Amino acid sequence: MKGKNKKILRLIAGVGLLIAMFLSGCAPMNQVGNIAGYVYVPIESNKEVNIIVRGPGDVPYGYQPLEGAIVSAVGAPSITFTDENGYFLLSDVPIGTTTVTIVPPVSSAYKALTTDVDVKPNTTVFVGNAGIVTPPGEDTENWIVKINQVDASNWPVVKAYVQIIDPTDNTPIIGATVNDFDIEVNASEISSFTVEQASGSVSFPASTSLVIDRSGSMEGVNYDDKPLNDAKTAAKTFVNKMSSSDRAETISFADYARVDQPFTSDKQALINAIEKLYSGGATALYDAIWQGLDDTAQETNPRKAVITLTDGGENNSSSDHGGDGGAYWWGNPNPDNSLLIAHAKSLNIPVYTIGLQGYDFTREKVVRDYTTSEADLIEIARETYGEYFYVPTSDDIGNIYQKITMRVQQQYIITFIDNTGYGGIYYIKVKVYYSQIFGEAEKYIQ
Repeated sequence: MKGKNKKILRLIAGVGLLIAMFLSGCAPMNQVGNIAGYVYVPIESNKEVNIIVRGPGDVPYGYQPLEGAIVSAVGAPSITFTDENGYFLLSDVPIGTTTVTIVPPVSSAYKALTTDVDVKPNTTVFVGNAGIVTPPGEDTENWIVKINQVDASNWPVVKAYVQIIDPTDNTPIIGATVNDFDIEVNASEISSFTVEQASGSVSFPASTSLVIDRSGSMEGVNYDDKPLNDAKTAAKTFVNKMSSSDRAETISFADYARVDQPFTSDKQALINAIEKLYSGGATALYDAIWQGLDDTAQETNPRKAVITLTDGGENNSSSDHGGDGGAYWWGNPNPDNSLLIAHAKSLNIPVYTIGLQGYDFTREKVVRDYTTSEADLIEIARETYGEYFYVPTSDDIGNIYQKITMRVQQQYIITFIDNTGYGGIYYIKVKVYYSQIFGEAEKYIQ
């Protein structure tokens, strides 16, 4: 009996201990779990930046790991820091709902993040989706929405490639979901569609025509080819950042346009072609863009773009492409970009233009008998649903290429089935309601 009584007493004591622990708000012994996650911040942003937490395969394009952030949780016995991959692990956190706080390094401009996590016993819980990706600027009233491209090659399945831009700092908005969009096609609402955006686990290959000015003015004011060399360096950086499924070609232009390397995914072949560029001659700008459009149209990658860099205006292209048949040498030129714009629209390919300041380019350019302004480059970009960038010095070219890369990769892909009964896509309107701010765009398809 004495042995049985001791067992009963030990059992009663154990139950009493458990009851006391619960009544005091403590978790039972071993009733703890772990919290893990990956912390990221934007590579480039002009506004106060939010930290986000995502799974390693779901990081938005344009974000990078944040190292050195302090991570704590209510009830956790200790804090931890994010490593070079943005990873953190909090161990032995009491079970139940707790609040995780992530504080960025003191030297950074990032905002702290708090989020609630439900801790499970003897389990590592990953914080998979916390933080707003791109909050609006304080003065943002409307989004700028651009329909860069509409792919109806597999009609009735249609894909629209869309950008959302915050006009306060001209940066892309990422993180919108299908619930933030409304689609109208051929004057009819589309009720069923999907929205995707590139992330760590989802990518959409791009085909890009790199069109580079190698005219005489790219030699620079010191006759040392600095503008051209900076352009070459930026183009090679662009190539090195291509994914294995991306493709590109290089076209250069002076007196005439020349395909230096046809479309390929071979980075070294593209770099070799870029290295061989040299300056000298006129500016057959329209011929080069036209060639880039024709080549890109033959590509099967879903994303397509032509990126054009020049430090001067059109003065030597064929009249078939809107030039004046080499009028640079004979005076009285009369270039007309309407043919080029119409061609780009017919192929549904956006043209991004870069205007490089130089001795042969000003914001209001006058060269010999030829007078124009950067308005030509702005109009080509705007009317083809691309974007124009002004570069005051050649040192900034690399940053612009990076911006354009992010623009293309951060497009939203909206996929839907056209059941409007018109036998094709003639008109599309995209409305965006994101973070309580509205924006819309429309596009007529030729």
